[in-house]
Amino acid sequence: MAQLSTLLDRVHDELPAVPQALALRALSDATKEFCSKTHAWQERLPSINVRADRTMYELDLDEGIQLVAFLDVRLDGEKIHPVATELRRLRQYDPPPTDRPIGFIQWQPGSIELLAPLTDRVRLDLTAALTLKLGATAVDVPDSLLDEYGEVIASGAKGRLTRMVSQPWYSPDAAVAYMGPFYQAVTQAKSRAMTALGSAQLQVEQRRWV
Repeated sequence: MAQLSTLLDRVHDELPAVPQALALRALSDATKEFCSKTHAWQERLPSINVRADRTMYELDLDEGIQLVAFLDVRLDGEKIHPVATELRRLRQYDPPPTDRPIGFIQWQPGSIELLAPLTDRVRLDLTAALTLKLGATAVDVPDSLLDEYGEVIASGAKGRLTRMVSQPWYSPDAAVAYMGPFYQAVTQAKSRAMTALGSAQLQVEQRRWV
């Protein structure tokens, strides 16, 4: 794991006048947008013990980290899928006996609800796409994320900084030049993540918190 401060040199090499705190904030904002749109930061979360009298579970995420979407949810090893439509009808429906729940709902960042959970299933395993909370600058992020995308994240940060009117480093032309590679990398990384997840995850549109 590493911190965004390792990317400061890539910002200051071309924008040396930018204060460090402001550069870190721009790096944080660029990382948040990049990971929210691409699902490039993925982690297996700690398992949850499911209780028969409970359907809603809050996840304990590290400070400064925000969950974007659940990518893989398994109850005792068996995959269950998201439900994003016709929730009212599903709740009124009395399902026949089944060996697995109807599915799950992501209500808000860090919260998951199981529909028709079973009493004989005891462990919930979650893999999720993560991002930074707005303004978080001192959070450890995966080395692999910075190794592969550090250059484009720094480019996104410089694009944000050069759009700041009334600052000595303001430059609309430079902002366009910096943001071009950033959004190109977003498109490529998003396509790669969707291909890896497969078409099943695209069948239901999940809620997004950016």
